[in-house]
Order: sequence, then C-alpha cells, then structure tokens
Amino acid sequence: MLGLPPPGMPDTTLVTFNWRFLRKWSLLTTVGNTGTSILDVVWQHRY
Repeated sequence: MLGLPPPGMPDTTLVTFNWRFLRKWSLLTTVGNTGTSILDVVWQHRY
C-alpha cells in the first residue's frame, strides 16, 4: 500500500522494539503496517 491509509483503518501488524541504553533509560518504538509510529523515551525510578 502506498500513500496514506484512509481514516479509521486500524493496523493489522505492529512491531515493537525496546532498547535499554542506560540503567534507568530506555527507548521504545512501535511501528504499524498502515503508518502508525510511536517513539517513547522512558526514565524509570524504583523506590
């Protein structure tokens, strides 16, 4: 499929990648087959 998907068309496949680059920091990425993409940088503190 080329171009933008029609509004409301859900992804049928999602790929998630989690990379911990320091002890408390990680980078999470999710990419879908219809153009969805999410990028999060997470800092985690445990009590």
